[in-house]
Amino acid sequence: MQAPSGYVTDEKEHEFKTDPLTRRYEFSDAFVNKEFGARPLPPTGGGPARDLLLITGGLPLAGSSVSALMKRRRQRLG
Repeated sequence: MQAPSGYVTDEKEHEFKTDPLTRRYEFSDAFVNKEFGARPLPPTGGGPARDLLLITGGLPLAGSSVSALMKRRRQRLG
């Protein structure tokens, strides 16, 4: 079995008991997973990607709002 990212695989065996009715388990000795330093998170979005999303989503929204306002104004005047 492989340890999660940032943790070391513990080669020691740990005894535990399970209760079949409640599906709970108990370890006889407490143990702590050891970290070796997590990898930095990759950049995901922000900056130019966020700006592009706002522009490409905002322009059609602004255009449709202006169009709806102009249509309503023409209906009132004419």
